[in-house]
Amino acid sequence: MQLAHLAKPLILVEVHLNERGSFQFAVDTGTSTTTLSPWLARDLDLCAHPIGTVTTGGAPIAIKAARLGALRVGQAAVHDLAVLIGEFLEMLSQAIGKRLDGIVGYNFLRNFRVAIDYPNESFALFAAERDARPGSPA
Repeated sequence: MQLAHLAKPLILVEVHLNERGSFQFAVDTGTSTTTLSPWLARDLDLCAHPIGTVTTGGAPIAIKAARLGALRVGQAAVHDLAVLIGEFLEMLSQAIGKRLDGIVGYNFLRNFRVAIDYPNESFALFAAERDARPGSPA
């Protein structure tokens, strides 16, 4: 992991998609669905379907949806992952001064225990272990 900038502490990680890459993604625990840049979706030849328009940064942005064969961060992988495709990543890239190929969102992260160590700039994903105690969430 690296931080985009001390004044813009966005976590950046290397990601592999469909066994290709690496690509630079931001990690955003508040983003529900992993998002790809339009150029990356085209490069991966994803079959994208328009789903509507959202407003971000005060501008309307067309959003598409697709399914990704696999997304891997380190050794942690999720297969057949729903992704969004949107032009707003270009605006975010300009804001942080680094190219972003996508955002790792909750639909990927929910499959793992996530450890973020800011002082040591470390980001780790661990296999999720279900707590077997009676009354604990499943």
